[in-house]
Amino acid sequence: MSIPAPLLLIDQWNDGDVAPSGALVLRGWIADEGLRTFSDLRVTTLDHTYPVVLGFPRTDVVSHFKLETPFFAGGYEVEVTVFPSRQIFNFEAQHISGQWIPV
Repeated sequence: MSIPAPLLLIDQWNDGDVAPSGALVLRGWIADEGLRTFSDLRVTTLDHTYPVVLGFPRTDVVSHFKLETPFFAGGYEVEVTVFPSRQIFNFEAQHISGQWIPV
């Protein structure tokens, strides 16, 4: 089975400048090339996995892509912890088959 590549957009994080360390909230949307949502999403670092709340409605995505349905549930929100040093956040989407796909 061929699994479509996910599309990920981070369109909002905190309301201003990010402090050198502390909590950071990322919001955005994710879908595959056919604008279908995934069953789960997570963010990993070298030493931590952050669960993502997935399924927020995104009317802006419906309008932008001129979708026939008025509802698109690909919005997400995740709170991560940032440190003063460099960090890499890896997003992974879970296909309905259960396979995790790097985004």
